[in-house]
Amino acid sequence: MVAQNAPVSVAEYLTIEASSEIKREYVDGAVYAMAGGTLAHDRIANDVRTVMNAHLGAGPCALYGPHVRLRVSPTLYYYPDGHGPLRGEPRSRRHRGVRATPDRRGTL
Repeated sequence: MVAQNAPVSVAEYLTIEASSEIKREYVDGAVYAMAGGTLAHDRIANDVRTVMNAHLGAGPCALYGPHVRLRVSPTLYYYPDGHGPLRGEPRSRRHRGVRATPDRRGTL
């Protein structure tokens, strides 16, 4: 991963991401392009999400995949292979696809 030199604000990062075809992670003002994955990694992540979804069933939780950005803190955004917030948790109203981190969550 390669970081940009000048710090970027969260608002700038989210604006860039909204129109980008590549995913980037944001850590304390630094923006990192995500590296490509492997077929083996993707298969393992899919298998784990399948098991987790079967376990969650129709309960109050939902599992999201690697295309949903996760806000871990005000200065940390990334794309985990999977994460499961409680349904109905608040999400960003300005930027689609951003999930906030509640107290109860699992990530892959």
